[in-house]
Amino acid sequence: MILPVGPGSLPGRCDMRLISWFGVILLLAGLAQPVPAAAGAPAVVDAALLERLSVGRVDFWVEFSARADLSAVHSLDWFRRGDAVIALLQQTADSSRAGLIPILQKYDLAWQPFFVNNSVYVEQGSLESALEIAAVPGIARLRLPETLPVARLFRFPLQTVTPQGEVNWSLADTGALDFWGAYGQGQGAVVASIGVGPQWTHPAIAGSYKCASDPSNPACWYDPSGECSEPCDPLGVNLGTAAISIMTGSDDPALPFTVGMAPEAKWISCRACSTYACSEPDILACAQWVLAPGGEPGNRPHIIEAHWGGQGGNDWLLTIIQAWVAAGIFPTFPVGGSGPGCATIGSPADYASVFASTAHNVERLIAPFAGRGPSLMAPDLVKPNLSLPGVDLHVAVTGDAWQMYSGTSISNAHTGGAAALLVGCDPSHSYNPQRLFDLMQETADTPPPGNCGAPPGSDGNFTYGYGYLNLVAAGAEGCGQPEYSLALHPERTEAVGHPGGIVTYLVGVENTGTSDDTYSPWWSGTWNVTLDPEGDLAVPAGETIPLLVQVAIPGDAADGAEDVLTVMLTSYGNPAVTVSVELTTTARWHRQFLPLLQR
Repeated sequence: MILPVGPGSLPGRCDMRLISWFGVILLLAGLAQPVPAAAGAPAVVDAALLERLSVGRVDFWVEFSARADLSAVHSLDWFRRGDAVIALLQQTADSSRAGLIPILQKYDLAWQPFFVNNSVYVEQGSLESALEIAAVPGIARLRLPETLPVARLFRFPLQTVTPQGEVNWSLADTGALDFWGAYGQGQGAVVASIGVGPQWTHPAIAGSYKCASDPSNPACWYDPSGECSEPCDPLGVNLGTAAISIMTGSDDPALPFTVGMAPEAKWISCRACSTYACSEPDILACAQWVLAPGGEPGNRPHIIEAHWGGQGGNDWLLTIIQAWVAAGIFPTFPVGGSGPGCATIGSPADYASVFASTAHNVERLIAPFAGRGPSLMAPDLVKPNLSLPGVDLHVAVTGDAWQMYSGTSISNAHTGGAAALLVGCDPSHSYNPQRLFDLMQETADTPPPGNCGAPPGSDGNFTYGYGYLNLVAAGAEGCGQPEYSLALHPERTEAVGHPGGIVTYLVGVENTGTSDDTYSPWWSGTWNVTLDPEGDLAVPAGETIPLLVQVAIPGDAADGAEDVLTVMLTSYGNPAVTVSVELTTTARWHRQFLPLLQR
């Protein structure tokens, strides 16, 4: 949530009035409880839905209990990992829906499937259809859809004299300015903003739009409502433009303000909130799109920033967040503006797998409006994760303008920009969201005690998290410019086998670099090949692991037939590092082959 303030305002009192005035982005505290069996309806049908259906047709969700097992994808490289996540999610969803589709067709119902959380959105279903659907095996719940309101922004007029090149205090507070000189400005990183669309032509963010030359490209922009063919904010809500300007805003000194954390990173966006509220179907459409923008998993971002959320303790987004993380995406959400009370962090910021950002002012004092821990979803963990600047900061807004705002959405955008800087300095962070968590938390400046306690034995607390972001320290730990290199040591490069047989080669894979690395194997040849282990190979720096290469000689291979197999391994830490070896296999019939076996 963003709470705008003007120069010289009193953030504490003003913010609390604005919270009361505009409201916080909320989900309902708890979804309706299932109807008791005695009421004559299946227990999976929520009471609120049953009540609505008793008087007429209504849209509702069908949620399945089956979940895809994504544990094996973490060893894959970036591209195959994205493909695998989607394939597994789709396979589970297709299997779950098999018994549902005939019922939907029977009642001629319009429906929209979502593999990202294994659910189906049914439009204008009847009581009769819902009760029949509820009897399908594997259905966890039928419920009414939710709506997440977006906080409207209170706008103060800008200064009559526009400055030039004024730098937000947050860039010094986080260490971003010093990071730029040592480790770069986020080159190669891609962030996605999900929520209110941005004015992509704003001078602060136009240059960092990934598809600036083709603004309607579906690989960079999606609006489930169909209202905007290119990034837009027709209602002037400003959350999208503001957040993106904080993450990737230009550092051109000719602009009035320098606000962007990672000016060389690129952004894409999905418009989940087409009005002053965000519908669940639009949120899920964006959550699914971001796994494969434009239908291609390789287009997915490294970081997702979202500027909406709900009341804490709600797990409805948990499976979606887990899918993002499995795909190697770092998710960051604001804690929300329900402070200063304790246990006021919203969902999904209160999930263990989400980076939760709280807000402090120029004096590093926690903002009065910022939500506090403990988390209702993970009460034993430090939440929020970190405190970042979020009070009295200039941001880009629609109409090529600039304004000053406060809010945890602003601090959250700083987290998105910080993650982009770390991915830019070392691409290996792009497939390890937990590494980004650890880098920022373990190098943070020590926090003050706060007012809501802390988990036992923890270095952080429930007010400031692990402390204040220190990008200089994080860069020293995570941007050491490691050397990525490898060597292949085949035990032999030529072998003979009989048609229908299998020839095995042993190849040592040595990490000769200075950093742990993962290698992606590829091969080209005519005969069938099996690698053991399958998939990517994780090799610590300085160590060697064995790779078995098995070549199956075709049963109809002619005597003397030969196949030259090229096995290639590519470093994930530095994709420019590729090493290959050629293995030549010859087919021989038994009488000629026996002497060779005795060598």
